[in-house]
Amino acid sequence: MKKLMAMACTAALACLAGAASGQVVISQAYGGGSNTGAPLNQDYVELFNKGAAAVDLTGWSIQYASSSGTSWSVNTIPSGTIQPGGYFLVAVGTPGAVGAPLADDVNATGSSNFAGANGKIVLVNNATAMPSAACPTGPGVQDFVGYGTANCFEGAAAAAAGSPTLAIWRGSDGCTDTDNNASNFSSAAPAPRNSSSPTITCSSSTPPSGVGSSSADICPGQSTLVTITVTQGASPASPITSVVGDSTSIGGGGGELFYNDGTNGDVTPGDNIWSTTLTVFSATTGGRAIPTVITDALGRQGNATATVNVAFCGMTGFLSAQPVCTGGGTTVTLSVGPAQGPASTGITATADLTSIGGSSSQQLFDDATNGDAVAGDNIFSYALASTTATPGVYAITGAAQDLEGRNIARNASVFVGACTNSNSTLVISAIYGAGGNSGSNFSHDYVELFNRGTAPISLSGMSIQYASGETDANGLGVSGTTRMHILSAAGTLQPGQYYLVKMAGSAAGITADDPTGLITMSADRGTIALVNGTVALGLNSCGNTSILDMVGYGYSDYVANPAPQAGRGYCREGDFHAPTLTTTTVGLVRRNGGCWDTDNNGLDFVIYTPAPRNGATALNPCGGDPCPGNLCGDQDYNGDGDFGTDQDIEAFFACLGGNCCATCFCQGSDFNGDGDFGTDQDIESFFRVLGGGNC
Repeated sequence: MKKLMAMACTAALACLAGAASGQVVISQAYGGGSNTGAPLNQDYVELFNKGAAAVDLTGWSIQYASSSGTSWSVNTIPSGTIQPGGYFLVAVGTPGAVGAPLADDVNATGSSNFAGANGKIVLVNNATAMPSAACPTGPGVQDFVGYGTANCFEGAAAAAAGSPTLAIWRGSDGCTDTDNNASNFSSAAPAPRNSSSPTITCSSSTPPSGVGSSSADICPGQSTLVTITVTQGASPASPITSVVGDSTSIGGGGGELFYNDGTNGDVTPGDNIWSTTLTVFSATTGGRAIPTVITDALGRQGNATATVNVAFCGMTGFLSAQPVCTGGGTTVTLSVGPAQGPASTGITATADLTSIGGSSSQQLFDDATNGDAVAGDNIFSYALASTTATPGVYAITGAAQDLEGRNIARNASVFVGACTNSNSTLVISAIYGAGGNSGSNFSHDYVELFNRGTAPISLSGMSIQYASGETDANGLGVSGTTRMHILSAAGTLQPGQYYLVKMAGSAAGITADDPTGLITMSADRGTIALVNGTVALGLNSCGNTSILDMVGYGYSDYVANPAPQAGRGYCREGDFHAPTLTTTTVGLVRRNGGCWDTDNNGLDFVIYTPAPRNGATALNPCGGDPCPGNLCGDQDYNGDGDFGTDQDIEAFFACLGGNCCATCFCQGSDFNGDGDFGTDQDIESFFRVLGGGNC
């Protein structure tokens, strides 16, 4: 709505400054109707709707004063609606005998004739006469034109004069409006347009726009402040009248009103940052769009969207259990992510371990006891001393709950395998197949070897051979440079020493003892064999006697059918393949630094962040014992977590008598490290250790 302010332009003239232009403007005016030579028999005012919404003109008025007058005659529009981009023709005064009749939309009531050359016209959205003044002011003023010698006008000067043969025209079909009568209007022959004339879109006019924002991640049930920072439209600028949003995406509704008056979360009134507070009722996570419609005083509408990021604030968890040898113990772990909004308190956890011989409601601990590593870290654990399951894959379940009533349930698989005491001394201790891939840790694949024995081992005449696990036939597949690498830089590995073979990759990146390998390994599954010989292995070669060690990795296809499948090179040791590698940032490592070997890939290897070791790495002597912590006398003979107790001694003698528990001697301990197990020398060594002596 236009506010008019009188300003002294010269000593004799006044001008009007429009703080904001109205949506409906005077686009053409003619005061020479029925005068001599006039083409039309009546005066008129043509109106134009610059906005995007229709306007009801009923009760509006066109008021007139002479060029220097202060008294305003009121010409009321009895009815009518002007459409967006449309014209509306109002006839004023009395028709005369000269000229053609008007094709007007309406004849104003209380009409007065206009002067043809000079005068002042004001468009008002009511029928109340303007106050007696040369330059009228009032909240209802929509537009003003002073023409000819008028003493009041918009801008720096009046519009051009009219005549019986000239009307005054607003530029660009009515779209030009810079609040300056002199530059906005020119004179031309009258050609009035009415509601039947074609509509016009003002190309220079732009609607309002905005940028939305909201608080950081919000939990369902919480409230968030949503704001729309608005930019007014241009040509002309116009104040914003409303911002309305639709919050159905977060469980709300349409018609959400935004405010710029210092209420409902708004901070600064009138700064064009419109705000409202919305509650998230929907649990659907992710960015949820809140579309808004911005409307200005011209009826123009723009759009803006705020995004509310709905977070998953419930509990999360991951259940896992260590692979276990038959009869051995395993640690079950449930890692819990506390819920938010509000934060979880008093979390407790249990597990159903009946499938492997445990309790159906076993408490899990987070107090650094019963197998838990760190107290208070929301990782709940329980060390089951022994399992009763035969070799296979067993399902266990875990559950956690907080005092706020929220809970989770998780499932996991426990791999139980038949473990044997491996007599292998040279083993594969780590593999990595994602080298050179986008996002990978290293630029090359690698195979790491390790001497877990007690004597030096020569690598001369040995090779590493590979099957992809996808297209090879059962066995180690076809021969060729991409399938076999001969350890040409053959050296001698000392007890506890590592040896790194760099395979195919994109560039230098790791320091290897043998940098010439060309095998391209699969990042997720395949078979690596360490072979005593340089003859390529082929079909049905999984049990070839020249294989010193073998790792088949990628077990996801073999839970239901653990046997190697025809058409795939899935050789492996034991009941299960080593884990599947599904990202570029993980590899496989043999447990206990490479010392652990039960001839069961699924139990011997675990996933780790690749950290290759080579010949320069510190020695890690195993002493010939296949079990962890293989120092003389440092054995948990009955698997109860204690070392050197009376129960251990009882378990030792029971085993000598033929009544061995499955975990006694960690699958057979070599107490004096001579490579034999359970001999007289071992017994003598055992007693020397008990007496405080040496092995």
